[in-house]
Formats: sequence, structure tokens, C-alpha cells
Amino acid sequence: MKRALLAAACLLVVVGTADRARANYVFYTDRAAFDLATGGGLSSDTYGDFFNAASVSRSGYTLSQTSGGSPLQIYATGSGGAGYTDDGSGRNADFLFDSPINAFGVDITATGDMTVSVGGDLSSSISLTAGTASFFGVINTMTAFDQVTFSSSAGSLADNLFVDFDNLSFGPIETTAVVPEPSTFALLGIGGLALAGYGWRRKRQQAA
Repeated sequence: MKRALLAAACLLVVVGTADRARANYVFYTDRAAFDLATGGGLSSDTYGDFFNAASVSRSGYTLSQTSGGSPLQIYATGSGGAGYTDDGSGRNADFLFDSPINAFGVDITATGDMTVSVGGDLSSSISLTAGTASFFGVINTMTAFDQVTFSSSAGSLADNLFVDFDNLSFGPIETTAVVPEPSTFALLGIGGLALAGYGWRRKRQQAA
């Protein structure tokens, strides 16, 4: 019984730690606030050169199409950004980084709303005004990530969704030490008490 209690307490600590890791993602809609939080020094890409391919290798990362129907063409836009078109088949734009990063930010112009997945498991919806550039940024100072995926679905072949990315910023930033929350101390206390109780009971049985 004591062993079961101790195992359960340890499991709760692990689960609690995982939840806090997810909670350490901070999202930004204002570039100035994002730049202030990162402290500067990030790598950047303004897409000044022209390219037209389903997968594009850039300095520090690769931008490519994942899922959807026919191969996606990522193209240089007239404004100097990188764009693609979703023909309604639910295509994604995938930023895959050569090394883990803690911060990602980009200007997005699209004709509809999108969903972004960070690190492959954390999703957030983005509401966009058609034809107006919006900023999306995310920082996690505790856990690095190496992938950011933007998803869209126009719903039908007649309703194309056009998406442009520009002024990309990304890179590692100084990480902060994780300070256990009060709930974690409580869980550790339960585990400690279970262990102490088990040891006391065992000694008492041996003495008898």
C-alpha cells in the first residue's frame, strides 16, 4: 500500500512538471513586446531573394509544405515575403529549425484565420484581418522547440487561402531556472511522508 502511494505521488509530480512546461509558452501579437522579451540578438530572414519550390532551405531552418493535396509551392511574394496558397485541401507551412530555439516571431498576412502548432504538440488559433499584416510570436524560456507549423483550411477549392510570411525572427534565448510551484512541494511532501511511513513500518515489523 505504501509503495503504491509513493508511486502515485511520484507520478503526480511528473505530470505536474509536464503541465508547467506547456504553460511556459508565452504568445505575442506585438513585435515590440516580443523584441523586448527576447532581448534582441535573434536570427532573421526578410526573404529578399526569389525562390519557388515545395521545400526551401534557408539559413538555420527549412520552410516546406506538409500534408494537403498536390505539392505546395512556396514562392517569393511581391512584397519580399514568402507565401503559399491553400486550395482548400488543408495544407500546412512547416518551419523546421536546424537547432532547438526558444523564440519565434513572424509577420503574417492571410485571407483567413489559421492555427499554429509549436513543437508539434501545442496549438493556438490566430485571428487575422484579411490583407493586413499581423504579428505572431512565441517564447518558451524553459523548453526549447525546433518546429512551428501553420495550418489552414479554406474549405473548398473555390475559396483559396493566401498566406504570406515576412520578417522572421528566431533563435535561442537565455533560459531561466524552474522554481517549483507550491503544488509541487505538496506532492513531494506526500511522497516523502509515504516513504517515511513505509520505512517506519518496516523497522517496527523487523523489531517485532
